[in-house]
Amino acid sequence: LYQPLLVLDKNLRVKTANKAFYKTFNVNEQETEGVLIYDLGNRQWNIPELRTLLEEILPQKKQITDFEVTHNFLSIGERVILLSALELTREKKEEKLILLSIEDVTEKVLARKKIEESEERFQAAVAAVEGIVWTNNPKGEMEGEQLGWSSLTGQSYEAYQGFGWANAVHPDDAQPTIDAWNEAVSDRKNFVFEHRVKLKNGNWGHFSVKAIPILNADGLIREWVGVHTDISKQKQAEDLLKASEFRYHEMVYSSPSSIAIFKGEDMIIEIANDAVLESWGKGKDIIGKSLFEVIPETVDQGFDRILLNVYNTGEPFYAYETPITLVRNGKPQLMHYTFVYQAQRNINSVIEGVAVLANEVTPQVEAKNKLKASEAFNRTVLNSSPDCVKILDAEGRLQFMNDNGICVMEIDDFSKVKNNYWWDLWEQKNQPMIKDAITKALSGERVQFQSRSNTAKGTPKWWDVIVAPILIDGETEKVQRIISVSRDITDFKDAMLQVEESELLYRQIFNFSPVAIWEKDDDALYQQIELLKANGIKNFREYLDKNPAEIIRLVSFVKLKSVNDESVHLFEAESKEEILTGFHRLFTAESIPVIKEGIIGVAEGEKRLTITSVLKSFKGKRLDILFGFDFRVGNSINESLVTLTDLTAAKKAEKSLKEADEHLRMATQTSGI
Repeated sequence: LYQPLLVLDKNLRVKTANKAFYKTFNVNEQETEGVLIYDLGNRQWNIPELRTLLEEILPQKKQITDFEVTHNFLSIGERVILLSALELTREKKEEKLILLSIEDVTEKVLARKKIEESEERFQAAVAAVEGIVWTNNPKGEMEGEQLGWSSLTGQSYEAYQGFGWANAVHPDDAQPTIDAWNEAVSDRKNFVFEHRVKLKNGNWGHFSVKAIPILNADGLIREWVGVHTDISKQKQAEDLLKASEFRYHEMVYSSPSSIAIFKGEDMIIEIANDAVLESWGKGKDIIGKSLFEVIPETVDQGFDRILLNVYNTGEPFYAYETPITLVRNGKPQLMHYTFVYQAQRNINSVIEGVAVLANEVTPQVEAKNKLKASEAFNRTVLNSSPDCVKILDAEGRLQFMNDNGICVMEIDDFSKVKNNYWWDLWEQKNQPMIKDAITKALSGERVQFQSRSNTAKGTPKWWDVIVAPILIDGETEKVQRIISVSRDITDFKDAMLQVEESELLYRQIFNFSPVAIWEKDDDALYQQIELLKANGIKNFREYLDKNPAEIIRLVSFVKLKSVNDESVHLFEAESKEEILTGFHRLFTAESIPVIKEGIIGVAEGEKRLTITSVLKSFKGKRLDILFGFDFRVGNSINESLVTLTDLTAAKKAEKSLKEADEHLRMATQTSGI
């Protein structure tokens, strides 16, 4: 017999044992026969459950089958055994014997536990996913009733059996899906895919598909279980973002105006369209380099100070026909530009760079200089301007409009509007602003504003308007004429609107992200760190290790600016406000290291930091979290973007897998395999 057997006398001493017993428990006949069973192998059989079986249960029932006992044997480690006992009655009562059989079921129990744990993990995963759950047989064919699939697609029971479900998949996606599915079934691997499915209402939806094989105890596939998750809204958001970026790209690179975007204090050239490259006399190889490096003459002429002021303050800078000497083809050349420097902000409204929208007006300026004479303005000079230039009398009536102005204002015959009040060309709500600008110009002031107004034919446009008095030598007592220069900035405004729409889209993505995100205000913390630095603290890691109480003090200066919806869900909060005002309640003693690293990241000017730690929800639930810090420190902007990825389920699964592996390793060692 391969199963260990013992024969005991009425006093529970071993009369005999088979070879399987000796081999399994590493003992021999001399140290076994005649010995009280509880004293076998240095009393390793002194098991409370065994005593109960032999001394209490067996005398009552005479026969016991598959009595399970878990015990740690000195020679072979922890085992799960099934004990079966049978009382053998002889003619003489004093010769009563007990037959005790021992079956080692450790491997079976471990296998059963693994299957149960796998089932539990799968059920937890299904419960955590919003989607349609379905099953396939081991061959990868859909069979049986699939209520979720039927409710999603409207297919009948007969229609979706086997591979009939593919008829509900978009024709362009059906065969690739089947090919990938057959490969996963053949290789017994997890299945991950995306495709379009025709819904019950006739519309097409985008779905993420995931499926895993469920194994029997013998390792064979029992069935496949999958989940269809609707990602249609996500796809729509991605398409909108791509469209927005495409429009932005087309606007920049197809514009006849010179457009460039510089990043950071070094003004790294990130974007430069063909018009600006041609104007600078440079090639595309300058992309990614500092403006001050490739055009050093900008520094000599003070444009670096203007750019940095826009970058640091956010205030735009407008320039009209500004001269600059550029080195083109190895020779200095005087150029003139009408341009605007505009601060570029990211989704968090943090300034990241400066955009320039410019028109080279060198020919116009040169023409003006040649034609300028004794008069303050010359009609030829005015007509050379690309803007809409108007001359008003002291009453605010139109006396002159240059040709470009007539064109851009879409006026067919200027004579029909001449001597009309200028404000009559504007919408009624803007007329008080125009009258006020004229009044100030008559008193000698120069007024500038931006506003929207339709052309004579109703085309909406944005204008940058300058209103100023015309001062002529010898006429200082009273202003007789006023000049108004209206620059069409519609393209620029539309570009800014596109950027704002893109930023709004980014904000929506932030709010609906499946990962918890915090926007953290580090300004007060940064001020405290600067005070410590002023007091001689250089190594903040060493300082915090020696003064752990400082960690708690410093983190009290941190404030949250905003959190997304997933943060409320993850931390079981009543609202975003509860997190913003009480996020310190989420920390535990195990959170101290990540708090410390976050403080050090701000102090030492780190850009990014990733670290795992433990938080708790507002309801006390332990959470394993992967923190991702993106620091933005300096230049009056001190804040961080923190992503918090929930690793709790993964940590539990990893722990269960390690325990199962350890049990398997011990079983393998003790069985001699």
